[in-house]
Amino acid sequence: MGCGLSSPEDPFMIRKGVPVRVEIPAGDGWSSYKVGKKLENKNEYELFADNGGEVIKVVLKRPAASATFEDFTAYTEDAANRDDDAAAEDFNAFVMKLPKKIGSAIDVHIGNRKVEGRLAEIPKYEPGERLFMVTKDSQSVVDATVVKRVGSGSTHQVTVARQPGKTLIDLNKFNHAKQRFESVAKYNKVRAMYLQEVVEQFSLIEDAITGNRLNCDDQLIYITVLTDKKSEGTAWAGISSMEDLTEHLTKSSSKRAQGMHGAQGVLVRAGPGTGKTVSLQQLTRLVAKRLQSKSKTDVGIALVPMLLSVQRLASYMKRGTLNSQESDLLSAYINVEFTGQTRDLLLQAYEARALVLCIDGVDEAAGLKAKIENLIVDGLNPMGIRMVASSRPEGVRLERYGKFITMDLAPLSDEQQKQAVAFQLKNSKEYDHLIVLVKIGKAARAAGKESEEVFAVMRELGGGSYDAIYSNLLKSGVAKADAPAVFANTMEFFELASAVPVMLSMYVLCLEHIAAYGSGSLPTSRLHLYTAAVRASMKRRFTDHAEYVTCGLMLAKIAMTNHLVQRREFTSLDVKLVLEGDDAGLAMWQRLEIEEAGVPLIKTLDVGLSVAEATRKTTDPLTKYQFKHLSFQESFFAEGLCWTPARLSDELIPEHLALKAQSVWERGALHVLNDRWMLNCFTICGTTIGNAVSQRLGKGLMELRVTEHQIKVLIALNWEPLRGQAALRELTLPFAGNIDFSEKTSAGVASLAALLADASELPNLTNLDFGLPARIGVEAAVMLVSAAANRKKLRFCGAVHAAQISSMSDVDAILVAATLRNCCGGMLEPSTFASVQMVPPSSDASRICVSASADETLASVFKQGGKSASAFPDEMAKHLMLAGFSAMDLRDSKYTTAELETIGYSAKEILGSLGVGSPTFAALKECAQAGLALELVAGPGADVTLEQLRAAKIAVPDDDAMLDVTQKIASLGSYRALSTVAVAGCSGEGLADVLGVNLVWAIALNAGPEMVELNFVKNKLGIKSCQALRQFLRFNRTVVSIDLHGNELDNNGVAELARALTFNSKLSMMRLSGNERIDVKGINALYEGVTSNITLDTLVLESLAGSNSHGVPVLQLKGFKPKELIDLSSRRLGPLSASLIARLITNCRPVLLELGLERNPLKAEGMAYIAEMLKTNDDVRDLDLRFCAIHAEGMKALADALKINTSVDRVFLLANQIGYEGAKTIIEMLPHNKSIKYIGAQDDMINEMGKAALRQAAIQYNVTIDV
Repeated sequence: MGCGLSSPEDPFMIRKGVPVRVEIPAGDGWSSYKVGKKLENKNEYELFADNGGEVIKVVLKRPAASATFEDFTAYTEDAANRDDDAAAEDFNAFVMKLPKKIGSAIDVHIGNRKVEGRLAEIPKYEPGERLFMVTKDSQSVVDATVVKRVGSGSTHQVTVARQPGKTLIDLNKFNHAKQRFESVAKYNKVRAMYLQEVVEQFSLIEDAITGNRLNCDDQLIYITVLTDKKSEGTAWAGISSMEDLTEHLTKSSSKRAQGMHGAQGVLVRAGPGTGKTVSLQQLTRLVAKRLQSKSKTDVGIALVPMLLSVQRLASYMKRGTLNSQESDLLSAYINVEFTGQTRDLLLQAYEARALVLCIDGVDEAAGLKAKIENLIVDGLNPMGIRMVASSRPEGVRLERYGKFITMDLAPLSDEQQKQAVAFQLKNSKEYDHLIVLVKIGKAARAAGKESEEVFAVMRELGGGSYDAIYSNLLKSGVAKADAPAVFANTMEFFELASAVPVMLSMYVLCLEHIAAYGSGSLPTSRLHLYTAAVRASMKRRFTDHAEYVTCGLMLAKIAMTNHLVQRREFTSLDVKLVLEGDDAGLAMWQRLEIEEAGVPLIKTLDVGLSVAEATRKTTDPLTKYQFKHLSFQESFFAEGLCWTPARLSDELIPEHLALKAQSVWERGALHVLNDRWMLNCFTICGTTIGNAVSQRLGKGLMELRVTEHQIKVLIALNWEPLRGQAALRELTLPFAGNIDFSEKTSAGVASLAALLADASELPNLTNLDFGLPARIGVEAAVMLVSAAANRKKLRFCGAVHAAQISSMSDVDAILVAATLRNCCGGMLEPSTFASVQMVPPSSDASRICVSASADETLASVFKQGGKSASAFPDEMAKHLMLAGFSAMDLRDSKYTTAELETIGYSAKEILGSLGVGSPTFAALKECAQAGLALELVAGPGADVTLEQLRAAKIAVPDDDAMLDVTQKIASLGSYRALSTVAVAGCSGEGLADVLGVNLVWAIALNAGPEMVELNFVKNKLGIKSCQALRQFLRFNRTVVSIDLHGNELDNNGVAELARALTFNSKLSMMRLSGNERIDVKGINALYEGVTSNITLDTLVLESLAGSNSHGVPVLQLKGFKPKELIDLSSRRLGPLSASLIARLITNCRPVLLELGLERNPLKAEGMAYIAEMLKTNDDVRDLDLRFCAIHAEGMKALADALKINTSVDRVFLLANQIGYEGAKTIIEMLPHNKSIKYIGAQDDMINEMGKAALRQAAIQYNVTIDV
């Protein structure tokens, strides 16, 4: 069989240590090369483009600079000559560092330029297999048949239809695919028919609100490209419409034969109702039309467009329709969604990397979003599939789409708004008046006017338009005293709504209703708009008031039920169950669904059994529906949430329905605020619900650490839930890159500043922490700290550790300055903060500090105002160091040498603070006692000698001892070698603890800048070596990896390493496995260092079952590398790793929807830590614990946690040993849990009695349980 998409050979010749094929970024895509002979220069190879293409010379390295491919070759040859267990383990450990998977990253150096390449697949076909192929000579697709494979690479001998003889061709993933049609001619014929079908299918688009059919070509949607390194200075930066984007997506790849193909991924973001689906439909049609016009002139493989609905893909996945691995989800989807020749066409284009994929609604996959993002980012994009994916901004993290060009749909222009309203309203004087006033307002803001001034200008220049709108407000019942404020709200909201397609359509309905009935007021908020528009839509349909009310109640019931169970799609059976007992509503649904216009606000997705035919026992397909826009369902729910007894009941939202919506609060306010499903619902509610949320949070709240998602909700609610929280002392707002909080005009900035400026609110707030480094903008930071100028006790950043300083930005500098200002009672004018910044060190001896202006540090400003270091609280010591206070300044304020070391001052500066001139013996001893001896002689700017330390009777290794241990290690041999090697240390030497100290000192004194890895595997190192390493890592800035596997480290030794992490800003990997004396107490100590460090990425704590653990991904779990699915599977993690993972998730609150721990021997102890975490976690939806060695005890801990947890809805427990007792704990848990929908408990050693009990419980509690 041929390779198709996923059956290439191993891309690595393991003993040679060199890839067979590599791919290198080129323009918007990739170029594929064969790796040729090694050249004379170290690690340099010739790369050959396929089929007579270019030849280039490059240096290949694995991503971590500590081992080149040449190093790997030497290492494996050495290990192969050793025949002991240590050699095998060492070999396995080194193999783990080698990228072997197709798509794995490798560094490619082309001259002075370094790019991130990747390993490429090696196509392999058997004789007789038919190919769909581009040759160098033809530049178009031909029919070919494989004669044979030539050698072990990708070269094949083929025969080409209608050409004599045989041809040798290098196959790569861009120039061929297996042939699915009888000929290329047949493929082209089917493609032509398909393109015409797409053009016709998307020629008309229905307005979801008004029902009007709009011409697709008239709905030109504009886009803006986010400026970043990927787009800056490229043709992508000039894109402003879907037509422009079409040109880029349909460009020919003329060098496919040589393995070159452009396939830049594009992410399009837009808020709810702004036209994402319409834009993707329009783009699909435009691509089809463009390809039709290029059919006769195109070269390479002819492209094929396809629109993929993520919502539909997720629906198939949930129903189990797609029996496929993630990597092949798209082909599985095509096989289910399409039939006949269309299916074959799309599969052929997919396999030939000729598909142009428009992916609608990445954020609409709910709990499956992480899997679909894996498909897009890790599957389709590396394959070379051209694609555009759309999402709401809050539904994606830009970090996840790091290699994509990001674009935002632009708001509707004035001209587009005018056209839309003209078509649907024909003529509207009210709308014309509003437009006149908005234009005046925009001009006033552009001239620098503030809000109140803007409305004054509208009143002055608006003339008849102002008079008309103002008088209409009074006619609608607005009190004269309230009219100015209502007018301001009306104009602000109209400007917002008129730029969003769905909201503009709703506004049109409101204007139409006001004109028709002569009553009603212009909307002033989203909630007002949705409420009015939904009712206007139904009154447009029903002239009979009773029918209007019946239909409204019917839709409200369905919306409330759907939203409570977090269901977007619903079936005819769902409708029947929801309307059970409501005979009038059920009869109306049955009547409306057979009428041509259908049910208002509802669209039919799949036709099956009707509501009348649907039963609980049916196995036939049911009709499937959804609201035409999810926001309509959300608006009904929002109305219910905002209902209060003081507010008169609405005909469509009676009290009992409102209380049904408000039952969501039973889950707990913070849990509901963290629910992504609820975000747009809260956005619709706006400030109306703010006080209610505050009440739900409780008035005794003293500490609040919110998640990124909860921040989004608080912004949507204008921070209103924080009002009235008089007891609140600590508020942590860990902003991430997915929230724009950069400028004073960014959403939420002004309202948070107003809250801080209000002295009556949050009177006891003493800590407002934005995380470190803070991910907000300078302009926003200045506005916030200025607003809080009178909050004398408020601190804007928590503890700062030396390890974090190098990553701090100007924003952090502003927050440090504001914190110190508030602590000492003023001293800094608001204007000062605009110039506050981080100043990098000017020499090795100086350090990063905060400056107040171009020529003075923050410390100098405080000193000039008479504020010495003693004027600040002791806990501000690290902030003082950042502000530029010297070690001498703090020593004068009674800080000891040991305290100065903990703060983070360099050994040289601390020594200098003990006296001028040559250091005294007493000063040297004092520094040595504080753990600074090694730094004094080997750190930056060191000018103390070993002889001086010895003369002061400080215990340091003697020269002979250091030389002796260095010479004993074959890989080093001498001091001179230490200055040039990349990897230092010793492996399997049985080195005693005291000798380890000698070696660390020798390395510190002699290592060069190339040293990046310390390898101390399988020795006898203990506390003394750890103390030496702590001193070394305090100042070293080159070592990125340290391996201490198989030594005699205990909890005290780990505590020393943890302390080193609070200073070190370079280390990315630490391996501590195989040290049997380390237990959970050591891990707790290590946790403190891990959370203070911002570079440590991988921490290996265990070596289980004779294999090496892949380690804990620290930065991901801390949220520094955001992923909604963190893959912890098959890492051989045990209880120690589980304890660290649980603490990181609990305290760092990473955005984590899926927690995959499968195939790790967690056992009962590890499960207990994970269970404890789940008691407070409200993020995790999918919990995968397959093959985790969980027995009944571990299952009980999990079940107890799930009695409390409100977010987990699927638990996978396959192949554990929970037995009958474990099954009982599951059954006991179910009455207490309302979120779980699925439990997989197959092969869990449960006897027949237990299985029967689980099946019965599944029916009783409406849960699917597989046993």
